[in-house]
Amino acid sequence: MKPLHQELRRQDDRYVLQAFAEYEDVEQNVYVARPRHRLKQGDIPYCKCKPLAGSSETCGASCENRVTQTECVRGHCTTKLKCGNQRMQDNYNSLLALRRVEGKGIGLFADSPIDNGDLVAQYVGEVITRQMYIDREKVATRISNRMYRLAVSSKEVIDARYLGGMARFANHSCNPNCEVQRWEVAGETCCAFFALKNITKDSEITISYGKIPDGNKAKDQEKCFCHARNCQ
Repeated sequence: MKPLHQELRRQDDRYVLQAFAEYEDVEQNVYVARPRHRLKQGDIPYCKCKPLAGSSETCGASCENRVTQTECVRGHCTTKLKCGNQRMQDNYNSLLALRRVEGKGIGLFADSPIDNGDLVAQYVGEVITRQMYIDREKVATRISNRMYRLAVSSKEVIDARYLGGMARFANHSCNPNCEVQRWEVAGETCCAFFALKNITKDSEITISYGKIPDGNKAKDQEKCFCHARNCQ
């Protein structure tokens, strides 16, 4: 007979594989209701950073674009290939893993240490209108009450139910270690999780769920299982 911990691990592995099978993995947003916006030459945000001798990367914390949560546009930064402010365009994510969490289902975990302020994961999926999202949820909630959405603006939502990335599995915490930031990326607004503190390997990645103006009040009334000391 197999040891109990080995059998539980096998069950968890099957649970994670099932979670991966529920959606199609994509690296960037898919625009369903409209074409992707393209910046005109006169609208490209240029920074004033200069390549530093002996440095492999520029456009750091003091970059004018980065300070305003705007990425330098690939091919148009004055530092050229040394630009370090094109992370979402480069599909960058920290090393992450999925694991089963008691009472929560699947959770997102750090597979290596993450520094305070680092980009953890971009939240990607189908960019749809608010009304399209409401219509989809009327059908989807008959099958499952799970919601995979993040507001881009008052008019658009990223729906990661069918197309998405690992960030869709981040659970809520009343004391999160990450926050959602909205960045301007080559003409589009993109959402990503950034670390609020140093995150150790094997720590669960959590955010504070925001409210989307979709008319669904039930989501805000669900019982919280974060177990934080300040749990609401």
